[in-house]
Amino acid sequence: MKTAIQFGAGNIGRGFMGQLFREAGYETCFVEYDKELVAKLNAAGKYPLRLLDAYSKKEIDLVIDNYKAVATEDQDKVSDFFAQADVAGTAVGVRNLEGITSLVAAGIKKRRVVNDAPVDIYLCENIYGASEILKGVTNFKAEVERKLYTHNLGHAAMGYLGYLKGYTYVDEPFHDDFLLGIFNGALEETTKALLMMYPDDIKENEHREIREDVIIRFGNPMLMDPLTRVAADPLRKLGNGDRIIGSAKLCMDYGIATKNIEYICGAAFCYDYTDDPKAVELQKIIKSQGIEAAVKQVSGVDPSSGLGRGIIRSYHDLQEKRNSKSAQ
Repeated sequence: MKTAIQFGAGNIGRGFMGQLFREAGYETCFVEYDKELVAKLNAAGKYPLRLLDAYSKKEIDLVIDNYKAVATEDQDKVSDFFAQADVAGTAVGVRNLEGITSLVAAGIKKRRVVNDAPVDIYLCENIYGASEILKGVTNFKAEVERKLYTHNLGHAAMGYLGYLKGYTYVDEPFHDDFLLGIFNGALEETTKALLMMYPDDIKENEHREIREDVIIRFGNPMLMDPLTRVAADPLRKLGNGDRIIGSAKLCMDYGIATKNIEYICGAAFCYDYTDDPKAVELQKIIKSQGIEAAVKQVSGVDPSSGLGRGIIRSYHDLQEKRNSKSAQ
């Protein structure tokens, strides 16, 4: 069943968002500061809602159920629900909006690990620019970019490198010392850049723990996660603002060498899985126009730039290794 998380269980939270989510088929988790209200909602399992229809002048009585409630102080539960939610809403009042940003940030952090899907947040707050208030906690942007340049980059790295080595599942490349070296090298490059970009929001010890957690989770053989799923749609993942090129540009902004990221990018340009339409399209571009033109067209990178030359060099090196192996 689809799930929704609703910050605030007052008049708007229960009377508008609660009804909206219930009628849309969601199970709702209300996050509420008032612990007594939380207890009452959980004990009742349902609550009455009376609509006063301005057009018909009739009273419409409804019963809202299929929900649970949790107190804001129970941060672990809140972040767990946020990590799995399909949609989120707030109705906490203007004065309290900044107060829930830490809960949202913690939810995003956990979501980064367990759920790669984006989430829409509906802000039912009576103020112009409420979204800017929520986004203006620097942690929000820092966590989003940490995910992209750690979790997503790492996923792409093992997807494309593992495919070229002939592995089947995403956990297998983690037992390959050479590929693990490239993986760790790339994440070390982005780690340096992220720490320089967000010195107040990203702490080195915590970030390195996250990196270790990524290895443990991706390297879990029970997942049986196919590399072809992880590597799917190379045209998008090689895009100018996506995980690979975005990581390289972030590093370049802070004068950090991108040797390992370039190697991953070269591997992505080699991806030729025939059951992936985007991979087929990518290889057609390379075959008809050449790798130099493909780097410019697909990734928006000047092939004569340092980054462009590094990507092209890696591409040729990987193709040469593939051809040499095939000839044996």
